[in-house]
Amino acid sequence: MNPTPVIVFDNVSFVYDGSTVLEDVSLSIEKNDFVWVVGPNGGGKTTLLKLILGLLQPSRGKVTIFGLRPSQARSKIGYMPQHAQVDPRFPVTVMDVALMGRLGNGTRFGRYGKTDKEAAGKALEDVGLYDLRDRHFSALSGGQQRRLLVARSLASDPAILLLDEPMANLDFIVEKELYSLLIKLNEDRTVVMVSHDPSLVTQDVKNVVCVNRKVAIHPTFEVDSRMMGDLYRGKVRMVRHDQRTDKE
Repeated sequence: MNPTPVIVFDNVSFVYDGSTVLEDVSLSIEKNDFVWVVGPNGGGKTTLLKLILGLLQPSRGKVTIFGLRPSQARSKIGYMPQHAQVDPRFPVTVMDVALMGRLGNGTRFGRYGKTDKEAAGKALEDVGLYDLRDRHFSALSGGQQRRLLVARSLASDPAILLLDEPMANLDFIVEKELYSLLIKLNEDRTVVMVSHDPSLVTQDVKNVVCVNRKVAIHPTFEVDSRMMGDLYRGKVRMVRHDQRTDKE
């Protein structure tokens, strides 16, 4: 029996201001998939995520999440946007930021109950930041801030985790630590991660969704430099992040 898809695009197109951003997209993502969405800047990657979230409506076709309209399934999705919506100068603690992820559950800001605090604490434990829960956001390193934003998206205990450019502007060591965290989180949820950087290919990812107005989905083992070159319209050098050396 084939697994039931959790995300389905059925012949979806999206047009903005007279320009076609996505055209005739048909794909399905199954439960506990780890999907890597790649493509050049402006190719439609973030639009794809916003259609999943129901923040945008298709110009044609249909998007379903667990068989529901995206707006009906939003509580099942945790979302980490590309740009953090936390002012580093604002005096909020690590726990305050994690609790923001509970606002979509009918909780009003500043009126968090015991269940909200327990869920936020569990999310912080999952990303390794619980011991820093009373620290100010501005006192965290860049990698810690990124993990905290993942925790915020986990606080609602979502079945699907969407991440828009989570690795952007991180050094290699921090990037590797964050990637290991996402692999662990993928054990009991579907992870969809957007990146414009094709060098992040790893065999831990199950499928790669290539987006440049049109969309194609491939198993990771099919992805090579020629395919990425066609997508990015130029030469691309692929880097395997699952390789090990004798010194490791």
